[in-house]
Amino acid sequence: MTGNPLLVFSPIPRRQQDLKTKPQSNVGATIERSGLSEAVDRVRLLASHGDVTLGQLAEALDTRSHALLCLVLALPFVQPVPVAGLSSIIGPVIFLAGIFLARGQPPWLPEKWRRLVLPTAVIQKAIAIGEKVDRIAHRWFRRRFEWCVEGRAANIVAGMNIGVSAALLALPLPIPFTNTLPALSILFTAAGLLERDGYWIIGGVAMLVAASGYFAALATAGHALAGWM
Repeated sequence: MTGNPLLVFSPIPRRQQDLKTKPQSNVGATIERSGLSEAVDRVRLLASHGDVTLGQLAEALDTRSHALLCLVLALPFVQPVPVAGLSSIIGPVIFLAGIFLARGQPPWLPEKWRRLVLPTAVIQKAIAIGEKVDRIAHRWFRRRFEWCVEGRAANIVAGMNIGVSAALLALPLPIPFTNTLPALSILFTAAGLLERDGYWIIGGVAMLVAASGYFAALATAGHALAGWM
């Protein structure tokens, strides 16, 4: 395999041509404003053409692919009620992107994963949540603690934080907040990378600590309940 394997897809001439030309007007104006705005605009453009595969989504976000891909995929899970079945599919994808980020390599997805069609409802939910988050977060992002986002060590920390959070997200637990806390950790970390705001990366690590504590409490309660029964 040569080149970036993430960009090897079955040819879709019209869609690919649109994605190469339209972002200049629809997305280009927002790149300086917010990485999240860029992600939302790119996903909206892609979804306007119909069904979206995971591979097409990854290609559309390839300008800053690690963080953008993780951010967009985590958005549907930022809600108290778990998304039934979907976290077990999306979690491993985010995990893989986090590992490649930590290793300093371009993200790669297996061919079977690239062909996965994402439900339209999930894409629309990601767009809607992304717009809401961007309106709130845009006022809070600025460049600070850049030692958290620059260099090899920063990528390792961010990538591992995303990877561990994704592993928790992938657990098929129909319990409130079992998707929310790991997704927020991924969201904070990815947004911090995009906006070069180390404050949010620190927040992502803190959210992972909170998520780990929550999962540990659930495991303890489950073990106690099993012993009592």
